Amino acid sequence: MNSVYVNPEYAGKVEALKAELERLKAQYQVPEDGGKPATSGGVRIPDNARQLSFSIPRSGNIKGLPYLAKRGIEITVPFTYEGRGGVLIAQGGASEGYALWIKDGQPRYSVTRSDVLKHVETSHKLAPGKHVLTVKHQPSGQAQILLDGKVVGSGNVGGAFVTQPREGLNVGADAGSPVTNYGGNSKFSSAIGEVKLKLLK
Repeated sequence: MNSVYVNPEYAGKVEALKAELERLKAQYQVPEDGGKPATSGGVRIPDNARQLSFSIPRSGNIKGLPYLAKRGIEITVPFTYEGRGGVLIAQGGASEGYALWIKDGQPRYSVTRSDVLKHVETSHKLAPGKHVLTVKHQPSGQAQILLDGKVVGSGNVGGAFVTQPREGLNVGADAGSPVTNYGGNSKFSSAIGEVKLKLLK
């Protein structure tokens, strides 16, 4: 097949096609980059990247994952503790992500940023019953764990998330590449209510 793009006999036709293309781009509001999906660290930036607040059911099924790159996060999880630990919520995996979990009755927040793992732990022991656990991870890296509204742990996890994790989000488990070594079954078998998640700029 021969190109006629530079053939002078088709110059008028080429110009007409260019004009029609510009008209269609204006009509359908095509961005300057041609509508190519933006990426962060090779991961496609989702259409909902501007969304900052999420309500996440126990199933973990939501339309569009929270976009973490260059942001901190605040998570609030209502749950019932019956003496067994596990993951309350996790997003991402061993390279980039977070997990809010319980081990030996103690809440923990684990973060991976560019393959570097850090933890915020607490010596506070959970009593059986209903609780609300909140983690506030600021873009500066400062993080706090709050149990029923009271700070029970704090530390620095290094900063905001570097890129968008390649793995998904789970409530009650960490089903992909684990964010950290949970020391056994990561599934949380007791009740978890609707999780509230906010992204912090």
